[in-house]
Amino acid sequence: MTPPTINSIRYFDENAPLHSQLTAKRLNQLVKAIQGCTPRPGVGTTLQRFPGGFAYSAAPQNPIIPATLIAWPFKVYNTSTATTPQVQINGGDGFVGQLNGFVANVNGNPINVQMGTPSAYPQLSITANGFVYFKATCGTPGDPTTINALDILFATTLPAQDTATPAAFFIQSLATITAFTSPATFTLSNVTNYGFTTLYYCGTGLQVY
Repeated sequence: MTPPTINSIRYFDENAPLHSQLTAKRLNQLVKAIQGCTPRPGVGTTLQRFPGGFAYSAAPQNPIIPATLIAWPFKVYNTSTATTPQVQINGGDGFVGQLNGFVANVNGNPINVQMGTPSAYPQLSITANGFVYFKATCGTPGDPTTINALDILFATTLPAQDTATPAAFFIQSLATITAFTSPATFTLSNVTNYGFTTLYYCGTGLQVY
């Protein structure tokens, strides 16, 4: 089998004597050719394998999307009143925190649905310094495609991950609460903001919307 090429530069041939192929000119050509290949996600990206190695085929027609356009959607906002410390996740900001299409809940209510009178998005109570996080529970342990619960919670200490094999649930920190003072003053810091569209759990990708 003839080894594939990168930008018309042929790979080393495992069936030919190595000493006849190790020339400075060929090595420099290969390095230059490889440096010119920029991996990009998208349709058309392929990985060709052959005895002794592989060749990566990029898809230049699919440029990398700017991180600001694929922002991590679980954004936490301080919506405290004068006497009630609380936060809101998304709620009219153009994003909906969800995993594989399963919308997150606060107090058992979807974060993207207004309720009550006057209508408002679900609010998560804050009582001290701590963490805002989500807990995702899988119907089948180790299989994130079977998520049957995705709850956003608050705790003064971030809970531990499930150490079972396979794990039945996993925890993801969303924001931290610091400088809390009564009745409703605190500093809110989002943990993740931009650049993530996939969350990996036990080696399996979860699509983040």
